[in-house]
Amino acid sequence: MEEMNVNQRMALRPQGIPELLDTTLRLYRQHFWLLIGLVAVVQVPLTLISSLYESWGASGTLSPYYSWDNGTPQVNLTDVLTSFLGAMVLLLLTAIFLYGLANAAVTRVVYDRYLGRPVGFWETYRALGRRWLRLAGAILLVFLLNFVLLFVFFFFSLVLGFIPCINLLLIPLFIAMLLFFIYINVSLWSPLAGVVVVEDLGVLSSVGRAFRLGRHKFWRVLGFNIVLGLLLGVFMWALPVLLGLLIGVLQPSFEVQQIMISAISLSLSSLVLPPLFCGLALLYFDLRVRLEGFDMELEMQRTAVEGTSFE
Repeated sequence: MEEMNVNQRMALRPQGIPELLDTTLRLYRQHFWLLIGLVAVVQVPLTLISSLYESWGASGTLSPYYSWDNGTPQVNLTDVLTSFLGAMVLLLLTAIFLYGLANAAVTRVVYDRYLGRPVGFWETYRALGRRWLRLAGAILLVFLLNFVLLFVFFFFSLVLGFIPCINLLLIPLFIAMLLFFIYINVSLWSPLAGVVVVEDLGVLSSVGRAFRLGRHKFWRVLGFNIVLGLLLGVFMWALPVLLGLLIGVLQPSFEVQQIMISAISLSLSSLVLPPLFCGLALLYFDLRVRLEGFDMELEMQRTAVEGTSFE
């Protein structure tokens, strides 16, 4: 396949899964430092916050979850609740900034490449405006939806568990719920960032729009996610294995081990998330081309951009 030039407009057309993967890797290679920077500027502060929280808990500021009193474990509910709330805050920060802001920035780079616009760090974040806030809101809405589905599932499981004979349906119910979860989340998550960044929709509209796009080509979306996940997963598993071997040889102190683990975790996230976000952005455009003929619409946008540049 012909190599893309960094300043060349990318041709928007239907692509097979191997072509989407090839385009993802080539974009990643061409804009390596830009994509790494767009993610790292968000990932580094989140990692520092997470490390400080873990150090705070490990230093004894948080007492153990339980203690032993005359051989009987006494659960410290205050610390359990504090730890849970802290973990939830970190999860929300990650969703809002990493899968919201950084994801939107990478998606914007892909969009600008299709339009033939120059890409840059500040230009990308400036062009996002408040779209990343809407993306963060949409992500939190999807989290809430999953929580509601889980609550309903466990409620019915609890009810069925007390009914004789009917409790035999728990295993089929679990399998059906798992498949439904996969269907909902794969359909929603994959095109969500593209919908918000490109179509500039509100929170509720973006979630509904993303689901409609994803479910129409569900098997294609699922297949691409599996292949991309396996490709990135090999890399994600290789580095921790090498780190374990290095720790085994050097046998550093506990503090040095923690620093090494944090460093490798940060490196993994900064290296793996850009191609993940890039691949999902390309998948979004591919879905729109196949379902809506978006290549013609984008060509008109290109013409408008070129016309403005000549004025």
